[in-house]
Amino acid sequence: MTQSVELAHVYRAELERDGFGVWAQRFNDDWLSIPGKNHADILVFVDDYPEVYTPDEKREVAELLRRRAPVGTRIDLIAFESSCAAVADELCAMLALEPGHWFTTNGQGRRSATLLKKDEPGLWMCPALSAVWTLARLGVEPYHEAVRGEAIGSGDLAANEILTVLPVNYIANEADVVEILRQLRKPRVSLSRVKYLFT
Repeated sequence: MTQSVELAHVYRAELERDGFGVWAQRFNDDWLSIPGKNHADILVFVDDYPEVYTPDEKREVAELLRRRAPVGTRIDLIAFESSCAAVADELCAMLALEPGHWFTTNGQGRRSATLLKKDEPGLWMCPALSAVWTLARLGVEPYHEAVRGEAIGSGDLAANEILTVLPVNYIANEADVVEILRQLRKPRVSLSRVKYLFT
């Protein structure tokens, strides 16, 4: 079974504000928290949306991330959130949406809603982009091709099982991602392939 593990999710603004040292410490902490890492592809996901890196900037950032990764760790692939925005429309086409790009669901007597796209200025919200990222890692097209085409590294993006390591404050966003995947009309995705570790 192939597995991919995402560690040390980082924002472009964080790297520019704090430098790569703070990120490297988080990467090391995440690395130490996961079992079986030697048999998995290690991924880093850089949030550069809507402040999109140019192709040259992506290569430069990827090189700096690799160089700053602690000794004894490795990064197989670095992907960028801006590549997810290019195929977010395809995701929405597979969901039942109300006007204004609200995604709604009924469950256990409750009604919840997740904003997929801001009306102004038309930016995709984190749950939609994270759902695309998850589908890309599961090898689902067209998401996989769009993200892999702009990713840097020789590791595999698609895997049978994916593990995402995130701080606990991401729980609400990832709960929305799981619900989006659950509500996809096609393809149907086995949620048993999607795992999280919150730190």
